[in-house]
Amino acid sequence: MKGYLKVAMLASLLAVALAAPMAAAHIIFVYKEQVNFNAVTPVLFKPGPEAKAVQLSLYNVTGKTGQSGAFIQLTIPVTNATYEYVYQALELYVNNAFGQGTPELSVASCSYTSSATSPVTLTNVTLVVYPTTGSSPSQGQNITIIPSTSACTASGTATLTQGTTYYVDFKVFPAKPVPYSGSGTLTLYLEVENVTSS
Repeated sequence: MKGYLKVAMLASLLAVALAAPMAAAHIIFVYKEQVNFNAVTPVLFKPGPEAKAVQLSLYNVTGKTGQSGAFIQLTIPVTNATYEYVYQALELYVNNAFGQGTPELSVASCSYTSSATSPVTLTNVTLVVYPTTGSSPSQGQNITIIPSTSACTASGTATLTQGTTYYVDFKVFPAKPVPYSGSGTLTLYLEVENVTSS
């Protein structure tokens, strides 16, 4: 009986000795990881080289994945010329991380105000969009805006390529005659969205 008791005690001690490291192993193991990343703006709008000519101001807006935009305000000095052309007023870069599909630039909304004492009427404003390298305004894509103080409409889009920087020129057509020292302020919400072909 003593031998049986010794074997039972030894088996119990061995079971406790083996169970203790297994229970402790769950407590000892700690996993820690740190992830660093840089936030990426899908599309970055910034004033172009000639932004001062139209007192351009803007701020970027980032929406859901595959959508980005900017609120842009510019004051357009107009004369009695057939049209005013402001080169490279705006610059935009479409990041490679923009997402699946084809990025398209459009005017999501717009508004126009002019001085009450010397109002300036515009027949239209054309946005000319073209890459900053290897292209010229004559090869650009056009978005047309019909601004008035009561309503503002826009038509057309510009297809963009990821990883490319673009200039946006403004071609302004005033209605004649233009009042002396007249100006108007055009406010745009430009939007870039991914368009997927079906």
